[in-house]
Amino acid sequence: SRSYLKIVDVPFFKADGDQVTSADVRTVMGKSHLASSFTLAHSPWVMRNSHRANTATVWFDVLDSQSGATAKHLINTSFQFGPSSCFVRVARSHSGVPLCQRCWRWGHSTRACRSQAPQCPRCAGPHTEAGHCQHASCCRGNPSVKPPQDPTPKGAPCPHATCCVNCKGDHSASDQQCPFWRHRFDRTWLAEKLAPSSLREGLQEISQKTAQEERKGRRALNRRR
Repeated sequence: SRSYLKIVDVPFFKADGDQVTSADVRTVMGKSHLASSFTLAHSPWVMRNSHRANTATVWFDVLDSQSGATAKHLINTSFQFGPSSCFVRVARSHSGVPLCQRCWRWGHSTRACRSQAPQCPRCAGPHTEAGHCQHASCCRGNPSVKPPQDPTPKGAPCPHATCCVNCKGDHSASDQQCPFWRHRFDRTWLAEKLAPSSLREGLQEISQKTAQEERKGRRALNRRR
């Protein structure tokens, strides 16, 4: 079982001016007096409270017993995060906007993908990532140009620049450094970037998942009673 929690009013900037990262949060958790209770199921994620805020909310989920003993121990406790004393509060399950692993677009799941062909997360070409070196123009080689471009050797990784299908940055669409990945829980930000139809599909999936989690939670609570 899992319990969903959040830490409120966490400093968004460190003493050196850099932004607080998930790794920083894990380090602070591991050194706190609550360390034994931070049985993380996934890496925590940090969301700035507003565009200009100097504080953030840290969302995380912990592996827990059916009775929620770990969550009960953590909720409303506080620990030191830099110069601030930050409280742990209960949070609702938040699965974020899905990323399709067929076309690598945000807003729908792989199962719900309507794309006619798969897209490569490395180059946005109409092929799978596994078939990148075989089908991508950058790896096929081109003997007619000067100097001639050799094909990528069979079995070797692609040495060429990547191009994200979402932000057009020089990284794979699956890279967690992508702005879309960092904002996967920020529906307002994604709403400005995604096509409306894709966003509606994604939000509908989230609503369905949230409703399922809430029904499971109610059934579990009724069983404990």
